[in-house]
Formats: sequence, C-alpha cells, structure tokens
Amino acid sequence: MTSPNGPTSLVDVALPLPVDRLFTYRVPESLAGSVGRGARVVVPFGARRITGYVVGARKRAPAGMKLKEIISLVDGEPLLGGTQLELADWMAGRYVHSLGEVLRAMLPAGVKGRGRPREEKDAFPPELEFPELEPDQRKAFDAVTNAVGQKGKRRFLLHGVTGSGKTEVYLRCIGEVLERGGSALVLIPEIALIPQTTARFRRRFGPKVAVLHSRLTGPQRAAIWRQAAAGEIRVVIGARSAVFVPLERLGIIVVDEEQ
Repeated sequence: MTSPNGPTSLVDVALPLPVDRLFTYRVPESLAGSVGRGARVVVPFGARRITGYVVGARKRAPAGMKLKEIISLVDGEPLLGGTQLELADWMAGRYVHSLGEVLRAMLPAGVKGRGRPREEKDAFPPELEFPELEPDQRKAFDAVTNAVGQKGKRRFLLHGVTGSGKTEVYLRCIGEVLERGGSALVLIPEIALIPQTTARFRRRFGPKVAVLHSRLTGPQRAAIWRQAAAGEIRVVIGARSAVFVPLERLGIIVVDEEQ
C-alpha cells in the first residue's frame, strides 16, 4: 500500500475479536510497500499474536497511543478485494459482529493450502448439447440476456414445473455472460443436488466450472478461491458459502430452487 508521498507507514487492521473497532499498527521497513488493503498480517495483541486484515491506511497515529509494529505478512498478494471488504463491512453492521470476525468467516479454511479441487466424476448420461428453446424459454432467455448488457441490477424469477426447461434457460444465460467476459455464481440449496448440477455444467462449460461444498478439504477450497480471484475459474457452483468467492466481473447469480 503506497501513497503519493511513498509507502504507507500506518495501517488499520480488523482483528477477529468481538470488539467493534479497528487497531492501528506500524508497517516495519522490511515490509514497506508490501502491505496492501485486504492483506492478512500477523500482529501483536497483548501477549498474543493474531492474524488480522488490513482494511485501510492512515497518515497519523491516534493521539496518545504508542503503536506496535506488524510482525509479518501472511500472503504475497492480498486475498480480499474491495468488493469483499465492502460486503464484509455491510455484514458486520447487519449481523452485529466485528469486521474482523466477518472477514475470518468469509475466507475458506486452509486458505494457505495449495491443493487443487477434486474433479467430480460425471456419472450422468449425455444430453443434447443445445436443445431448441420452446417459446416460453426463448422469452425468458431474451429478457435476461437483454438485461446483461445494461447497467444496474435486475432480478428475474423463472417459474415452472419440474422438467419445464428452467435449467436450460439459465445455462444459456450463463453462456451469454461468459461470452461477454463475465463470470457466474450458481447457488444450490443442498449438497445432495451439487453432483448432478456440476456434471451438467461441466459438459457445457468445461474446466471453467468449479464446485464448492463442505466435503472439500481446506486446501481444495483455498485453491478454488485463488483460481477465481485470478480469473481461471468463471463459474462457481455451491451452497451458501459460495457467495464469498471473489469471482472477477460477476455478471449473473442463479439461485436454484429459490423456494
């Protein structure tokens, strides 16, 4: 983190403690220019060492306080971007938790791991790759894709009985978002539905798809997080915790079985 006058020497850190305030630390010379907003740092807190999250810089120290220095930088690049920090700040106020507690909950367990996600076996029969859309499907697809290219946010409800073709509609809509350089998040209500959904998505979109669920190891979940932040993954399928994955240029969110 730098300023027009050079590297920042003071940063505000959110700690995962039930305390509704930030803590200011000095950046040691050895880390000058390396401690960015969204980075994890190890800091002294009383007799303990705690991993906290850098949320901003400041020009001067709080009055009457003797500041301690950051001990170390956990990651080479910040894990949390501006979007995640804004979301965490909103959640902290909405659910009455400290910002540090929310940020800790957002990051996947084993985030320092380097494992890769396990590939799910596609055990489902092949299907027609691009079936002809029925009139009602075409109407829904056109409405959603017309909104994709516009500024602002739109919400749509696809309502129909089982087998009426809702999945094909949002597969086509996701394909349109990917063609325009965006990414997609698909939320599934329960883990039992994920394998079938994943198989269908991977047949359509290939290795751009990743699945996030509680049966993955910490390193596997961390790998998905990092690959999404790097733009290597464009479609994430998962349950509730998938909302925190830092997808680049998120263009569409599908909430399957919303009811």
